Parts: sequence; structure tokens; C-alpha cells
Amino acid sequence: MNVRPVEPGAAAKEQKVAALMANVERLVAERRDADAQRLLREAQAILPNHPLVLHERARRLLVGGALPQHCEHSGAVKKNCRHSSAR
Repeated sequence: MNVRPVEPGAAAKEQKVAALMANVERLVAERRDADAQRLLREAQAILPNHPLVLHERARRLLVGGALPQHCEHSGAVKKNCRHSSAR
């Protein structure tokens, strides 16, 4: 069970980040990347380790082709990078 400690304003932060990330998704679909980046940075400033923020950061790494440069940071990713380069 994934339980976060309760702190004052946590629910409001969660709601704000969820709303920002919904808008990021909409803006990406509309191909408005500069606006999406701005909202992503805003969400990261509020809760940098929020699952939706982390998901979008990972998606951007994959789409941008930057993932192989970061393979050294994670053993699991490094293993997958070796497999993907063999294709």
C-alpha cells in the first residue's frame, strides 16, 4: 500500500498538479509544446516526484530520444538500453 504522509495543503497540491498535468496532456495533443513545458515546470515546482510529473518526464525522454544518454543512471534502464540497441 502506497501511503503518503499527510501534511497541511497536501490535498490542494495534489489537485493543482493533477489539473496542471491534465492540461499538459491536452496541450501535447494540440502540439503546443512550449505551453505544455511551462505547465510541466510549474507542476514540477509543486510536487517534483508526483507520479504524473514523473510519467511525463519519462515520456519526454523516450520521445526525444534522450534515454540512451541517461542509461547509466538506472540498472533497469541500462539493461533495457542494451536490448534496444541490438535491434
